[in-house]
Formats: sequence, structure tokens, C-alpha cells
Amino acid sequence: MATAGHLRRTLAGLIALAIGTAACAGELVNLPTRPGVTLNYWLQVPTDAEPEVVALLFVGGEGAVHLPKHVNGASTSFSAGANMLIRIEDQLGATPIATALLDSPSDHESGMSDGFRMGSDHATDVAAVLDDLHKRFPHARRVLIGTSRGTISVARLATRLADRIDGIVLTSLVIRSTRNSSGLSGIDWDDIKVPTLLVQHHDDNCIACPYYAVEHLAKQFPLVTVHGGKPAESDECEPLSHHGFYGKEAEVTAVLRRWMLHQPFTQDIE
Repeated sequence: MATAGHLRRTLAGLIALAIGTAACAGELVNLPTRPGVTLNYWLQVPTDAEPEVVALLFVGGEGAVHLPKHVNGASTSFSAGANMLIRIEDQLGATPIATALLDSPSDHESGMSDGFRMGSDHATDVAAVLDDLHKRFPHARRVLIGTSRGTISVARLATRLADRIDGIVLTSLVIRSTRNSSGLSGIDWDDIKVPTLLVQHHDDNCIACPYYAVEHLAKQFPLVTVHGGKPAESDECEPLSHHGFYGKEAEVTAVLRRWMLHQPFTQDIE
């Protein structure tokens, strides 16, 4: 459950710009969402085919990616210590999938609370992004992917914006409330009607993310269980641990892609 401080340490000032390859083009979008409020998102689009899916990515912690105000170039590269979704974005967004990495809005530049993630202003911001993506790619399905505290955003948005999305993926679910986070305790899972995939590490030791609590949801939604990986190089609630599927990024990415493309996928990653 990455903290805002960790995201700032690993992301702020560490965006390296590069000239895009023929396979992918990038664009920093600065989008007005509410009166006086804008939201930045980093859009990566395969150049060799129209995308079938656009995946909107919601990171953990306070959700502040600290994207630059301006980008000259076509792709970004982030620190290896960054949130799991940032680490896999390039691989996730290969043909025929585009990705949109969302930052926190301008009135919450330092990050979003759980209450904001659950609220109407957040839904308004994301609805604006979804509408913008629909104008760009009218035939593409739109899927929300959240990890850690990003799952709070995605689970709530699945009920508020169900008519605008085609599915959600929840990874490393913050299923339990803690002293610092309400987690997903306020979600009524019966209200989620869109196609949903859960991905959880069997040995995630983050206090808010016990596997047994997520396993209970497998009665309602398909659950992918991840085993193994590299030894942790961060706190157990930070990205470079089982909580961030450290060492299993490629296998998790493959499952996410296959699920979004309506292809068979494994539900047990060894």
C-alpha cells in the first residue's frame, strides 16, 4: 500500500523522456474536468493498429504520479521502484491495448484521500477522462485497473460509471480497513455489475491485503492467485514486494492482457 512519500521519492523528477518507437506513441493530456480543475494523464497508444481496449491505470498510495506539466517526446520511463502499474505500463500497453496513466487532479496535487476516491468529484474527473478517450477511440472497450489503494477508486467507479466502462481489474486489494485507510470496507460488492477480475498474491503480507479475505470474493468474481517472485526490496506494503508482484510482473501482465482481450488466462501464477 504505497505511501505518497514513496511515490514522490520514486517518481518526482525521475521521468526520463525518449523518442518513441514505431510501436508506441505517447501524449501527455491536460484535461479540464471540473470548474478550475484539470487532470493530467499519460496516454500510450500502439501505432500499428487501432486499439481494441484502453486501460485506465490507477496507482496506489495517494495516487499522485506527479506527471510533468509538459512532455516533448513520445514515451516515458519511470524509476524501477515505482508502483506496479507504472512498472508494467509499457508491456501492458502493447498492440492492441492503449493505456492511460492517471495522475491526481490539480486540486489534490499532493494526493487523494480514500474519501476523495469514493466521492463524486473523483467520479466527475474520471468520467471526463473516459469521455475524452471515447472521442479518440470510439470503438475501443474501456477498462479500469487499480492496484493497492487504487482499487478503492476503481471499485467505487464501477458503480458510479458503469455505463461508461466495460470492465475492471482489482490487484492487491486493500480489503481491510486500517488506522490510516478505510480500504474497500465501504464497498457493496453486489453493486458491481461490470465484468471484474481480481489479482492477489497469496503471500501478500500487507496488513490491509490478506489473501483469505480476497479469496472470499472468488465466489462472485474470478480470482487470479500469484505465488513466488523476488525477495522484497521494500516494505511489505510497498511496490517492491509481493504486494507489488515483484518478480512476477511479466506473468501478471500476460493475465491482464488476456483477460482484457477476452482470451483464456490462467488463474494460478506459480
